[in-house]
Amino acid sequence: MARTFPRQRPALVLEDVSSTAPPPESTLAPALHRAARDAGAGWAKWWCERLRREGRTVAGGFPGTLPEARSRVLQQLAAESAAAAADAMSPAELDVLARAAYVEAKNVWRASAVPDDGY
Repeated sequence: MARTFPRQRPALVLEDVSSTAPPPESTLAPALHRAARDAGAGWAKWWCERLRREGRTVAGGFPGTLPEARSRVLQQLAAESAAAAADAMSPAELDVLARAAYVEAKNVWRASAVPDDGY
């Protein structure tokens, strides 16, 4: 009897989002990139304020995720009356803006955080 093996799935490749370098420029309007960076900065400040109100220290790595960054970008675009631009964006373009927001949030977080004692 021949032995059968289950079909192998392709390896999951995760992109490195730990870098603080901005994502590559795209053909999106500069105003959209600015809105994404504003969303990221506001998001990090929101986290810092929330933790301080709870009496907690702003330390360690930024607690946000890329899916949250996408949501924050879409909220920012809606607030700036650029929702039509968001509707016309491809998923790849939204991803570029989400990564820009995420990088900005991490940079603001790091500037606000106290040094982590290695815990």
